[in-house]
Amino acid sequence: MKLFGFKTKEHPAKTPAPQSPKKEGAFIDIRITNPEGAVLYEGPLNGLKFPEKLIIAKCAYFFNDDEPCFIHRSAVAARLFEELNRLLEQKAKLNAAELQEASPGYLDEYPGFEYIEALGKTDT
Repeated sequence: MKLFGFKTKEHPAKTPAPQSPKKEGAFIDIRITNPEGAVLYEGPLNGLKFPEKLIIAKCAYFFNDDEPCFIHRSAVAARLFEELNRLLEQKAKLNAAELQEASPGYLDEYPGFEYIEALGKTDT
């Protein structure tokens, strides 16, 4: 008797397991610096921390949810990461004014930042 569709030697799976595709559009590594050149953050873009007020504001905008659940928070964070990723693919180094114009409040967790720059692709 075969339960739950498990494969055995005698009964191999009818269809092969799908191969996961190579990640397209993987996030880039970034560096955030202050005016003196000190590094405030360096690592994968999806490792950034967004301000709580920004997450709540975007959840309210996209989902009409003032007290967002984990799923809504995650969806908003993914969208913010993708927006920053696209900006940095267009221009590898943005100053604070350019970023605030395109995406206001995104880097408020990094006070005094002057530049955000793309360093290259990452596998995360």
